[in-house]
Amino acid sequence: MKIIFLDIDGVLNSQDYYEKNQSIDFRKQPFDPACILCLQTIVKETGAKIVLSSSWRGGWNKDPSKLQLEGSLLNEIFSAYGIEIYDKTPSLLVGKRPMEILAFLKEMKKKKESVDSFLIIDDNDFGWKKYRMDHRLVKTDFIHGGLKEIHVKPCIDILTKKHIIKDLLFRITYLL
Repeated sequence: MKIIFLDIDGVLNSQDYYEKNQSIDFRKQPFDPACILCLQTIVKETGAKIVLSSSWRGGWNKDPSKLQLEGSLLNEIFSAYGIEIYDKTPSLLVGKRPMEILAFLKEMKKKKESVDSFLIIDDNDFGWKKYRMDHRLVKTDFIHGGLKEIHVKPCIDILTKKHIIKDLLFRITYLL
C-alpha cells in the first residue's frame, strides 16, 4: 500500500487563494480547486491512500456518525474529486507530526498491513530530517499557492521509486 500523509492548510489552500477569492464563502469552499486537482492526479497515478496528518483530522472519523463539521466538509469536497480519506494519524503532541506518522506506521506493521511507500505533503518543518523522513517530504508553501503542478511529479516519484538506502536507514531506526 502507498500512503500520502496529508496536511491541509498550506497544502490545499494558501494565502494567495484567500486573497484572490475574497468573494468565496470559505466555510463551504476552504480549499483551492487547483490544489485538489494536483492531489487528485497524484492519487490517480499512484493508487495511494490518503491519511490525514493535519489538525483537520480532529473532525474526521472513519465512522460517519462521528464526523464533525470539518470532517464532513473534507469528505464532501474530496468525494467531488473522487478522492477518499483512508485514515488519520493519532494525535500525540503538538508539533510532533513525525512521531504521529511513526505511530501510524508502527500500527500498520502490527496489523500486518504492508506500507510499501509513503509520502508526506506538508508546508511546515516538523524536524523531518531528524526523523529521517525528509526524503519522503514534498514541502509546499502556505503563502504562495500550496500544492502546485510543480509538486505533482516529485510526489509521484517519491511514491513510485525505490529509495533503498534512505528507506533502510529509516526502517532500521524506527520500525524494526
